[in-house]
Amino acid sequence: MSLPVSTLRVAMLCASGLGGCASEPLAPASVQTDRNTYLRALDISTGTSAERFERCRTITDEWMRGDCSLAVAQREASRSVSSAEAWCPHLGESKWLYECYFVAAEAVATVGDAAGARVLCDRSGRNQGSCRFHLYQLEVERAVWSASAHVLEVQAAFDALAQEHARPVEGPGTQTIRQNWYTKVAFRHNITDGSWCQPLGGAHRTDCEQAVWKVLHSVALRDAAAPR
Repeated sequence: MSLPVSTLRVAMLCASGLGGCASEPLAPASVQTDRNTYLRALDISTGTSAERFERCRTITDEWMRGDCSLAVAQREASRSVSSAEAWCPHLGESKWLYECYFVAAEAVATVGDAAGARVLCDRSGRNQGSCRFHLYQLEVERAVWSASAHVLEVQAAFDALAQEHARPVEGPGTQTIRQNWYTKVAFRHNITDGSWCQPLGGAHRTDCEQAVWKVLHSVALRDAAAPR
C-alpha cells in the first residue's frame, strides 16, 4: 500500500492551475512564494535532486518545507531503490524523517529486499508498527505468485509469513490479508472445486471456501457474458 498524496500536494496542484479546482482568494505573497518554490522543487526538470532538496529548505512555512523535502526523497526512492534512504537523514529529527524511512522501506520491499526493508522500518519512529504491517502485506502479495496449488502448502506458506512478521494468524487486520491470500491463490490456480478446502480447519477453511465461491461466481459471470 502506497502513502496517500497529501492534501497539501493537492493544494499545490490547484494553485498551479493543474488540478481543475475552484478559484480561491490570492494568498499572501510569502505563502505564494512558498507554493511556487514547492512546485519547482517537485519538478525534476528544474535541477538535480540535491538542488531541489535545497530549494525545499528555503521554504519559510515549516509544514510545507517538511512535506516538500519528503516529496523529493520519495521521488528519489521511486527512481533509485539503492539510494532510497539517501536523503532521509537531511530531514532531521521530525515526523518527516520517520515518513521518509517508511517510504524508503516500501521502495526496498517492492524489489524483494525484505531484510533491508525491515531495517528501514525500524528507523521509522512512530510509524514502525504501520511500516512493519505494510511490509507484511507486500510480502504476502508477492508470495501469491509462487504459492503451491496444494491447499495445505498454501496454509503453511501463509502461516510462515505471519510468524516471520510476528503477526497472529487469527489477529485483527490479519483476517483481511488471509482472505485475500486464499482468494488470489484460488484465482491463480483456477480452483473451482470446494473440496479443495476440506483438509483445512477453522478460519482457514472458511476463507478458503469463500475464495473458491468467488472463483465460481467469476466463472459464471464470464460464461453468462460470453457470446452464444
